[in-house]
Amino acid sequence: FMPRRMHHNVYVIELSKDVLYEAKFKKFNPNYITGKPCVYVGMTGLDPDVRFDKHKAGIQSNRYVKQYGLRLLPDLYEGFNPLSYDEAVRLEIEIGIDLRSAGFGVAGLNQCFLRHNMQANTPCVANAFTYYCRILLLPRQRLLQFF
Repeated sequence: FMPRRMHHNVYVIELSKDVLYEAKFKKFNPNYITGKPCVYVGMTGLDPDVRFDKHKAGIQSNRYVKQYGLRLLPDLYEGFNPLSYDEAVRLEIEIGIDLRSAGFGVAGLNQCFLRHNMQANTPCVANAFTYYCRILLLPRQRLLQFF
C-alpha cells in the first residue's frame, strides 16, 4: 500500500466588493466587517493558478469567482500546500471559518460541504462538519437547511 501523493492545494481568491450586492452572499456572511476582503476558499488537485483561470473561463467554476474573482491571495494559503486530499478538505473548511470569523466575506464554505457530502462518513469531513456547527453555534439540522 503506497500513500497517496500529496498533490492537492487549498487556495483563496479575492472577490470584488460588488459581491456584497448579492443577497445570498450577504446572508451567509452576517458578521462581515465593512472594508475587509471578500474571498472564495477552494481546494484543487491542480495548480491554483490553473484552477483560477478555469474558474474565470467558466470551467467547473464557482459563480462568484467567475463573476467577481480578481486574483489569488497566496499569502493566505501558500504555506499549507501541497496536501493530501483529506488534509485539503479539512483545511479548506478551516481557512473559510477562520477568515469568516475575522470578518471577511467568504464564499465556498457551503459548496465544500455539498461537494464532500458523499464522503460525509469519513472522519475528516464528519469532524469538519461538527466543527463548523460548533463554530456557528447551530444544531446540525439547522445547518443542513442551508445546503
